[in-house]
Amino acid sequence: MRFKFLLCVTGAVLLSGCVSEQALVSIGEKSDRALCMDWMTKPDLNIYNSAREAEIRRRKLDCWAYGNVAEEKSKANAGVQKSLDKIAEAVK
Repeated sequence: MRFKFLLCVTGAVLLSGCVSEQALVSIGEKSDRALCMDWMTKPDLNIYNSAREAEIRRRKLDCWAYGNVAEEKSKANAGVQKSLDKIAEAVK
């Protein structure tokens, strides 16, 4: 059971580096606020996170203007962690 869990997590991590060209265009077309809010409210494991971060750096945005970055990122990651904990418990 642990092997299946590790396999799923490994697969998700490997896929996180694959961002389609269409997704990159979509991210590039977002408003500054929408881009920052998407980045703040999505967990770190989100496959588009690195593309969002790159676009934010390219535009030289300060996402703090749209909210508390640390708090929003913490909430997003806590939700994922809670889900992973539930999966881990079910696999045991």
